[in-house]
Amino acid sequence: MSDLVPRLAVAAYASGVENEHREVLRRVYQAEKLWSDDGNAPRTFLLTTTGGETIVDHPRWNNSWPIPSPQTIDDLGDAGCLRIEPVPPNRTDRTFSLTAQGRLEGQAIEEQPTQPVSVGGRAPTPPKLIEWLLEIDEAAPECLERPELLFERAIADGLIDETGRTAFARRMFSLVDDGYVRGEFVKVQQANGEQLLAMGRNLQLTTRAYATREPAPAASITVLGSIVNSQVALGDITNTTTFMQVLDRVEAQIDDLADVDDETKQGAKRALDWMRGRSADALGDVATGTAAGLALKLVGHAIGVPLG
Repeated sequence: MSDLVPRLAVAAYASGVENEHREVLRRVYQAEKLWSDDGNAPRTFLLTTTGGETIVDHPRWNNSWPIPSPQTIDDLGDAGCLRIEPVPPNRTDRTFSLTAQGRLEGQAIEEQPTQPVSVGGRAPTPPKLIEWLLEIDEAAPECLERPELLFERAIADGLIDETGRTAFARRMFSLVDDGYVRGEFVKVQQANGEQLLAMGRNLQLTTRAYATREPAPAASITVLGSIVNSQVALGDITNTTTFMQVLDRVEAQIDDLADVDDETKQGAKRALDWMRGRSADALGDVATGTAAGLALKLVGHAIGVPLG
């Protein structure tokens, strides 16, 4: 009973925003939550026009999302969902952030079921869908190259049935929004989610998706004596280098990873610094996170010994 009242409060807000503004509020809520979940301090959104193109300036705003108009932002401000900073007359720029009410309503919209209520029409849970996509990437990569093939494959594998196509497409795009999948998608206003997914091309699973398959790294290394200038074998005992050189090589590799966010890269580099002995407590902030696992995986690959 303790969590029933908050759940009812969230549900009560689900219909509090007019339909044409619900998607905008949902995206603002999603971007703020992604930014907050990464451990960042709150940051405002900026709706601005630069080079003739209107954009939403925020680190977690996905460029594939529809861009709201200044009037929509103003309407959400009037509804108490957004806090809008004062702007000069006749300016189209808007600097805004979620209010407590807007956060609650955005959460309610996000948590509302977006699929048919019948069992067959339900989408698989995100973890189940990610695991299935990882298997598809290995067994049938053509389905990712041509996403229209995913529907029939999902039905054949028992992941969904014929009534679940729309829910499946929505769940796929939620994985795109959350950074687990990337690909080439066209923007057609009249097309629904199923059609947009079918028209996509060359889907790829990101490092974030593959990280869900691996257990959380222990991020512990037992060392007897100094390892900074010790020699380690690379692949075989006749090919050696110093551990410091291995760490330098791994750090250079981290900078070249295209599908890893900057925060994870910096965390992995802090883990390397800890291995170098530069900071006794540098690993503490990343010991249970993706960053430490990334550092250990790359070091293990460099010396030919699985670490984790």
